[in-house]
Amino acid sequence: MVNKSKNEEQKSKVYPQAAIMQLVSGVGFALAMKTAVDLNLFSLLKDKKISVEGLADSLDLKSSELNRLLRVLQAIGLLTKDEEGNYVVTEYGEVLIPGSPKSIYPMVKYLMHETVIQSMLKMDYSIKKGQSSFEKFYGNKYDENNSDGKSNLESMDKAMEVYSRISLPSLLDAYNFERFNLIVDVAGGMGQLITEIMRSSNNSKCVLFDLPDTIERAKNNMENEELGNRYQLVAGDMFKKIPDGGDLYIVSKVLNNWDDEHVENILKNISEAMSDKGRVIIIENLLSEDKISLEEAFRDLLFLVCTHGGSVRSKNEFERLIKGSGLNLLNVIKTSSSYCIIECDKAK
Repeated sequence: MVNKSKNEEQKSKVYPQAAIMQLVSGVGFALAMKTAVDLNLFSLLKDKKISVEGLADSLDLKSSELNRLLRVLQAIGLLTKDEEGNYVVTEYGEVLIPGSPKSIYPMVKYLMHETVIQSMLKMDYSIKKGQSSFEKFYGNKYDENNSDGKSNLESMDKAMEVYSRISLPSLLDAYNFERFNLIVDVAGGMGQLITEIMRSSNNSKCVLFDLPDTIERAKNNMENEELGNRYQLVAGDMFKKIPDGGDLYIVSKVLNNWDDEHVENILKNISEAMSDKGRVIIIENLLSEDKISLEEAFRDLLFLVCTHGGSVRSKNEFERLIKGSGLNLLNVIKTSSSYCIIECDKAK
């Protein structure tokens, strides 16, 4: 191994002051990206090379001010310039184009919604009071937020679809769903998970269970999948009663949104609904035992300010809640994504 000289080490070192300024400036860069997404800039540049003036004409903006935004997007690697001075989307900017194969556009719209940003700005309230700043200042739960009409709920649905698309292959590879005859997806949203399970498991039938408004939005999505009579859509409240008769109950990316009391309530209702030989799988990020990752850290802050006591939990924290709800933790299965599968059965 070649040892670095003292001068080389000093050059590569990021000093504390510079590191802190990078964090501070990151706020502005994130908002610049949000502005570009809201202006639909990346879509306009898809497969094209356009000058500043051409973009300004398309957007009915002043070229001088727009160019300042474009320079920032170039600085953070989302755009580049060709020899003629035209702006071109980079591979990183491409993921912000709606409909592109690797697009995370819906997630960005969802996570950078004005209500989330405002809730983050009021994080001190959540720290001091132990309550959601979103609920305090907007008066309802984030997953029920309809402050700008249906668009925010639609944005949430599309963001969850992207989350599912990213993690689904790893879940299907890590767990054998085909051995179960009837699978109930609790709070399953638009049904992406059970759709892929039915496609990969020829014999399994599924129940999509969620709130009435969500089930209504999911109808068209499921009907377009051409799955015949292999699924049912059931509306209800997971805090009151969950459909019984399932061989497998799935709770995917749901429990970390809630405080311990609500989590135990959900799991108890599942325990009551399932047969003695049934299984439950909880799909969630598990908190690292040693050092929290950046992804976990951000998700935990999001839960802090936007949810009713939600948090990223460790294996030990989940095990305590599982035992308190009449279930027994069987196994924790790691996947190739950041999500784990926590498998449980009914406590004897």
